This record gives sequence, C-alpha cells and structure tokens, in this order.
Amino acid sequence: MIFQISNLKDMSLRPAPAECRAGLAVDREVLVYRITGAFFFGAASAVGGVLDSIADKRKAFVVDFAAVPFLDSTAANAMGRVAAKARRQGIRLFITGASPAVRRALLTHGVSPPRARYRETSPKLL
Repeated sequence: MIFQISNLKDMSLRPAPAECRAGLAVDREVLVYRITGAFFFGAASAVGGVLDSIADKRKAFVVDFAAVPFLDSTAANAMGRVAAKARRQGIRLFITGASPAVRRALLTHGVSPPRARYRETSPKLL
C-alpha cells in the first residue's frame, strides 16, 4: 500500500522500501513509513491525519525523516500530536534519519522521550 498525499507537489508519505525495514518486516505490528520532501504547514494536517490513522493498532511505528530537508513548526506540532497519541495507546514511536535541525524542531514540539525515540536508521530499532 502506498500513501501519496494529493495536492502536495514536492512531499510524499509512503511505506518505506524493504531495505529500510530490514529486520522489522517480519513483524506485521511494526509499521515503517518514510516522509520525503519539505514537511511544512501545507502538508502538516494531511500527513498528521494519515499518520494518526495508520498508527492506530500497532505495537511500534517508525517514521523515517532521512529525506526531509526542512520541517516547520506546524509540521512539528502535527508530529507532536501523533507522538502523544502513540504514547497514550502504548505504541512505541521511532523517528529515524532526522537531521540535527529536524530533530531539534521535533524535540521542541514534544516529539521527545518517552513519547518518541530517535535512531539513525531503521534496522536496529527493536
């Protein structure tokens, strides 16, 4: 299944390719998604809604930010809401590949331990 956010020219959200899920692909309760492109106010509510709904009944949710060069406060807030919901539901949220600037924005908006864990890459998460 591929999620592509419509009406957003340079940004997409889709299941991560197999090489990013190595070791995780065998567990159907772990969902791995990759965001590509600038993640800003124009995409924040759409992506936040998609992430919020697909993360619902999983034991772990991985969001790969390796291809996100920029994140604004609206997008960081949307991820903060996803992190809060995941925490309330007992879902482990992992953020992978975030640049220092993206990580700083996420941390500032509540995407921080214990709500989320940061890793460099997906394969060694669990």
